[in-house]
Parts: sequence; structure tokens; C-alpha cells
Amino acid sequence: MFPKPSEIISDCEIESVHANAQFGDTPKREVVNYALLKIACGYSNGHTAQVILSEHGLINASSGKGSKTLTHRGKKYLYSVFKRTP
Repeated sequence: MFPKPSEIISDCEIESVHANAQFGDTPKREVVNYALLKIACGYSNGHTAQVILSEHGLINASSGKGSKTLTHRGKKYLYSVFKRTP
């Protein structure tokens, strides 16, 4: 069985890393989910979202013009968020 997103990044860790970052009505975990998906698809995020992903250990800087890649933890987290269950 694959872990749940909250087993990879706890709610306490989400609260701690996000601190006072404001993304409107979007829940903090959803910010992480979609910002990570954007990176996986080759798009970029704003600076604050990038820092949050980095502090969670979900992305690494790679060679090139500031492009980012998913870490093993990032791939595992992204799959756990968007996998389909029967």
C-alpha cells in the first residue's frame, strides 16, 4: 500500500514550513500539491511556492536557467496525491 500524502509530509510540517505565507483561500496542502505538479510538468511557480517546496525537500535545483527537479520524496508525494484508487 502506498502512503498517504499526510504520511509523507505531516500537517505539522505543512503548518511550520508555510508559516505566514498567504495564498488566499487555497488550503496550504493544496498549494504544495499543485505547485509540485507544475514543476513536474515543466512550469514554474512564484518564489514563495518554490521556497516552500524546497524546504519540504520535494525539489532540487538542477543545471540550467533555474529549472527544478523533483526529489525522490517529491515524486513519492506527487504520486500519492494524484494516484487513482479503485
